[in-house]
Amino acid sequence: MRARYLPGMAVKIRRKAGRLMWKQIDGYRFPYRISDLGEVQRQMPDGGWKPVKPWLTKGGGGSAGMYLYVKLATIPKGHKRVPVVRLMEGRFIRPRKAGEIISHRNGMAGDCSRWNLYHTCHQEINQKIGGGLRRSVEKIDADGNVLELYRSVQEAADKNYVSKGCVTRRCMGKVKNPYDLAGYTFQYERRADDGR
Repeated sequence: MRARYLPGMAVKIRRKAGRLMWKQIDGYRFPYRISDLGEVQRQMPDGGWKPVKPWLTKGGGGSAGMYLYVKLATIPKGHKRVPVVRLMEGRFIRPRKAGEIISHRNGMAGDCSRWNLYHTCHQEINQKIGGGLRRSVEKIDADGNVLELYRSVQEAADKNYVSKGCVTRRCMGKVKNPYDLAGYTFQYERRADDGR
């Protein structure tokens, strides 16, 4: 039987034992290295190593998630923001194939240890979060009767003159009084395979 990954377990064990694996990062003004936990360090003039402070920020594009970045000095001068996941790629995890993305097992973008990163594709992620990017939305009254059916959250929002967030929050059950919109609310269309 294969051991199950528990978030942070391997990180704590390896830190305690002091057995970090380090790999060199080439192509920058200063010598850098990265550990199997995703920690980046810069070599100082005295030969010691200083940690490079990472930060979480939203990635490029409209629907991009959060990424853990470090700022590395470029040749001859200047700095470049580099995602820690890209530094792990080719050093501790294999490079991505066409159409693949690298995701986090525990869902935390700040945990870039090699045990937390895995290769997947957009379709697999979409299935995990609800069967695809677009789900049909039902407009229902307080008795549970379906008043209208919309192809997407956007269409439901447009036709009812409310925001997308308003529809999404009701579909996900995050509103205390969902029927405060003139006696109706929204829910994702029921499917035979999702048990709702």
